[in-house]
Amino acid sequence: MLVHDEGVFMSMEDASTIPIQMARDPEGKDRVGDFVLRNGEAAVVPIDIVWNKKKQVFTTRQHSEQIIQLAKTEWRTANSGRKPKQLLYFGRVNDDPDLKDALGYNTLLPDCYDHALVHGYHQHSHKKD
Repeated sequence: MLVHDEGVFMSMEDASTIPIQMARDPEGKDRVGDFVLRNGEAAVVPIDIVWNKKKQVFTTRQHSEQIIQLAKTEWRTANSGRKPKQLLYFGRVNDDPDLKDALGYNTLLPDCYDHALVHGYHQHSHKKD
Protein backbone atom coordinates (compact mmCIF):
# COMPACT_ATOMS: atom_id res chain seq x y z
CA MET A 1 0.00 0.00 0.00
CA LEU A 2 1.31 3.45 -0.89
CA VAL A 3 0.45 6.37 1.34
CA HIS A 4 0.90 9.85 -0.13
CA ASP A 5 3.21 11.44 2.45
CA GLU A 6 0.50 10.92 5.06
CA GLY A 7 2.17 8.55 7.45
CA VAL A 8 1.83 5.00 8.64
CA PHE A 9 1.09 4.88 12.36
CA MET A 10 2.80 2.11 14.30
CA SER A 11 2.24 0.86 17.82
CA MET A 12 3.41 -2.05 19.89
CA GLU A 13 1.93 -3.15 23.19
CA ASP A 14 4.05 -2.27 26.26
CA ALA A 15 6.72 -0.46 24.20
CA SER A 16 7.75 3.17 24.53
CA THR A 17 9.77 3.11 21.30
CA ILE A 18 9.84 0.88 18.24
CA PRO A 19 12.98 0.31 16.12
CA ILE A 20 12.02 0.35 12.43
CA GLN A 21 13.83 -0.81 9.32
CA MET A 22 12.21 -0.58 5.89
CA ALA A 23 13.43 -1.71 2.49
CA ARG A 24 12.26 -1.77 -1.12
CA ASP A 25 13.19 -5.41 -1.54
CA PRO A 26 12.18 -8.54 0.45
CA GLU A 27 15.80 -9.30 1.38
CA GLY A 28 16.23 -5.88 3.01
CA LYS A 29 19.26 -4.93 0.91
CA ASP A 30 17.75 -1.74 -0.56
CA ARG A 31 17.07 -0.08 2.78
CA VAL A 32 14.95 3.10 2.77
CA GLY A 33 14.49 3.66 6.48
CA ASP A 34 16.29 2.85 9.73
CA PHE A 35 14.99 4.84 12.72
CA VAL A 36 13.20 4.64 16.06
CA LEU A 37 9.55 5.69 16.43
CA ARG A 38 7.81 6.61 19.64
CA ASN A 39 4.95 4.18 20.26
CA GLY A 40 1.93 5.44 18.30
CA GLU A 41 3.99 7.76 16.09
CA ALA A 42 3.86 7.69 12.30
CA ALA A 43 6.49 7.05 9.65
CA VAL A 44 6.17 9.14 6.48
CA VAL A 45 6.38 7.08 3.30
CA PRO A 46 6.86 9.29 0.21
CA ILE A 47 4.53 8.33 -2.65
CA ASP A 48 7.41 8.05 -5.14
CA ILE A 49 9.65 5.89 -2.95
CA VAL A 50 9.16 2.86 -5.20
CA TRP A 51 10.77 4.45 -8.28
CA ASN A 52 12.76 7.35 -6.81
CA LYS A 53 15.89 5.80 -5.34
CA LYS A 54 16.77 9.03 -3.47
CA LYS A 55 13.64 8.92 -1.29
CA GLN A 56 13.72 7.67 2.28
CA VAL A 57 11.10 6.85 4.92
CA PHE A 58 11.33 9.17 7.93
CA THR A 59 9.48 10.04 11.13
CA THR A 60 6.74 12.64 11.41
CA ARG A 61 9.05 14.51 13.81
CA GLN A 62 11.67 14.79 11.05
CA HIS A 63 8.96 15.82 8.58
CA SER A 64 7.73 18.58 10.93
CA GLU A 65 11.28 19.86 11.49
CA GLN A 66 11.84 20.01 7.73
CA ILE A 67 8.58 21.92 7.13
CA ILE A 68 9.34 24.38 9.96
CA GLN A 69 12.81 25.05 8.55
CA LEU A 70 11.47 25.59 5.01
CA ALA A 71 8.69 27.88 6.27
CA LYS A 72 11.21 30.00 8.16
CA THR A 73 13.86 30.21 5.42
CA GLU A 74 12.63 29.50 1.89
CA TRP A 75 8.86 29.65 1.52
CA ARG A 76 7.22 32.87 0.46
CA THR A 77 4.87 34.46 2.96
CA ALA A 78 1.81 36.66 2.63
CA ASN A 79 1.33 39.86 4.61
CA SER A 80 5.12 40.24 5.16
CA GLY A 81 5.09 37.12 7.32
CA ARG A 82 2.57 38.53 9.83
CA LYS A 83 -0.34 36.28 10.78
CA PRO A 84 -3.88 37.36 9.94
CA LYS A 85 -5.71 39.09 12.77
CA GLN A 86 -9.32 38.65 11.61
CA LEU A 87 -9.41 35.40 9.64
CA LEU A 88 -9.10 32.50 12.06
CA TYR A 89 -7.23 29.37 10.95
CA PHE A 90 -8.15 26.18 12.78
CA GLY A 91 -6.78 22.69 12.41
CA ARG A 92 -5.10 19.84 14.20
CA VAL A 93 -1.44 19.60 13.31
CA ASN A 94 -0.19 16.76 15.49
CA ASP A 95 -0.46 19.06 18.54
CA ASP A 96 2.86 20.62 17.53
CA PRO A 97 2.70 24.38 18.24
CA ASP A 98 6.00 25.04 16.43
CA LEU A 99 4.62 23.46 13.25
CA LYS A 100 1.26 25.26 13.54
CA ASP A 101 3.08 28.56 14.06
CA ALA A 102 5.36 27.98 11.05
CA LEU A 103 2.35 27.17 8.85
CA GLY A 104 0.60 30.40 9.86
CA TYR A 105 -2.12 29.11 12.17
CA ASN A 106 -3.32 31.84 14.50
CA THR A 107 -5.61 29.83 16.80
CA LEU A 108 -5.26 27.33 19.63
CA LEU A 109 -1.61 28.20 20.25
CA PRO A 110 0.06 28.73 23.64
CA ASP A 111 0.39 32.35 24.75
CA CYS A 112 4.09 32.48 23.87
CA TYR A 113 3.09 32.38 20.16
CA ASP A 114 1.50 35.18 18.17
CA HIS A 115 -2.20 34.35 17.86
CA ALA A 116 -5.60 35.96 17.41
CA LEU A 117 -7.37 37.43 20.45
CA VAL A 118 -10.33 35.09 19.92
CA HIS A 119 -8.72 31.77 19.22
CA GLY A 120 -11.01 29.07 20.62
CA TYR A 121 -13.77 27.22 18.82
CA HIS A 122 -16.78 29.53 18.59
CA GLN A 123 -19.84 29.45 16.36
CA HIS A 124 -20.62 33.10 17.02
CA SER A 125 -18.13 35.57 18.39
CA HIS A 126 -19.57 38.99 19.20
CA LYS A 127 -16.93 40.30 21.61
CA LYS A 128 -13.19 39.81 22.10
CA ASP A 129 -13.73 38.15 25.49
